[in-house]
Amino acid sequence: MEYYPVDIIPEDMSIKEAWEIIRDKGHTLLPVSDESGLFKGIVSVSDITQTYMSLMGNDFLEKYNVNIKSIVENLGSRILYGQELLDHTAGKLCIYHNITWNDAVSIKHNDIILVAGNISSVIESMEYASNYIFVVGNLKDKDEDVLAQYAKIKHKAIIQVGYDLLSVIRLISQCISVKEIMKTKKIIHFHENEYIDEIRDIMIESRHRYFPVIDYNGKAVGTISRKQLLTYRKKKVVLIDHNEMSQTVKGIDQAEILEILDHHRLGDIQTRNPIFVRNLPVGSSSTIIANMYFEKKLQPDKDIAGILCAAIISDTLLFKSPTCTEIDVDTAQKLAEIAGIDIKTFGYEMLKAGASIVKKTPKEILLNDIKEYNLGKYKFSISQINTMDLNELDGKREQLREIMKEKAENEKYDAVILIVTDLLKQGSELICEGPETDRVKMAFGMNEDLRDETKGMGNQPIFLQGVVSRKKQIIPRLAMNIDI
Repeated sequence: MEYYPVDIIPEDMSIKEAWEIIRDKGHTLLPVSDESGLFKGIVSVSDITQTYMSLMGNDFLEKYNVNIKSIVENLGSRILYGQELLDHTAGKLCIYHNITWNDAVSIKHNDIILVAGNISSVIESMEYASNYIFVVGNLKDKDEDVLAQYAKIKHKAIIQVGYDLLSVIRLISQCISVKEIMKTKKIIHFHENEYIDEIRDIMIESRHRYFPVIDYNGKAVGTISRKQLLTYRKKKVVLIDHNEMSQTVKGIDQAEILEILDHHRLGDIQTRNPIFVRNLPVGSSSTIIANMYFEKKLQPDKDIAGILCAAIISDTLLFKSPTCTEIDVDTAQKLAEIAGIDIKTFGYEMLKAGASIVKKTPKEILLNDIKEYNLGKYKFSISQINTMDLNELDGKREQLREIMKEKAENEKYDAVILIVTDLLKQGSELICEGPETDRVKMAFGMNEDLRDETKGMGNQPIFLQGVVSRKKQIIPRLAMNIDI
């Protein structure tokens, strides 16, 4: 989905700072995170205004757990003395000239006294139990020194604020932290990998206009609005090296496909409008892409040429695959010259480096290069991996079979097939699990009479000499013989 990137604010931010972000950037709500960045809630314009308008009495600082240090910071104050006393929750807010006798006896250590006047009034205010004296207005340097000395004797914090009394009261009321007023329950939110079609009804039925968007780590990344339902435009994509729904990304039906560049059989992708399709019987889609450069009289840079050449080598098994064509060989040679590599040396080392499966887990082996195919009424999962030595599978086959059985059962496959290609022997071991295992093996020439023998049918793998291509040898063989 597409969403608005917005400021993600920490839960200890004041409502004054949050309001300034909302005002300056035109947001309606802001996602709130904790210290580790995880999504905790939201604060909106209405949350802030309702809180601010409903403040009554002089105990709101205590009610909303406002820290005295945050008040000092939000007021831009200067601490004349008592820095070490500030990290406490504030109590009542008192104005020195309004303190009556009854008020005086009820003043506590964590209450705040605002004093606007001469130095004598400030000194007198220190006789009350409050540890926090905020001096409103400017002071002379000599008065600041006197007050600091007196505060030290009385063990009180004295803070000077460069605003008038009315402004100080207003600003202090804005020091409430977002954590105290944000919404944390029953918040409708969406994950960034969800699709508009999946969340449309929820957004329409909700009374809210904006919704937070969360990533897979639980962190807020932005907001999405109902307005975006009206302006939603599909993402534009180009499909490369595939053209079947089962092999493409989730949600492709919500995207606009512009082009297809592929070297496989034509699948079941449908488009609303005519598109550019280049589908050629070559060994690699990188061959197609490289020749698009050459057709336009362009030369890929050294790094891109190396990547494209490596892809052709990988797809064609250094030109030994039956899918390989002269076009692949010629194109790879051109790319190798641009990249400055010896194609045989580089190709062998690359295949060797990528062909070891010793350190791979059975699950990693199965999922290394996995594709789904629908052939008639049958649904297959077919994986392929290369090795220099089939003995590297020893000790892993049984666990592989268990994983494949589980995948076939859970995902309703007629067969889960693993092709392990031995690059040196130029052949492949075929392992198969699922309800149609016997049918698959018979498609590759295994006789029904061998069902209970030590080779062939049953739990034994099949070695297919000369078979190295899933596209040109496995899939066509299955398609032609699966109903036998």
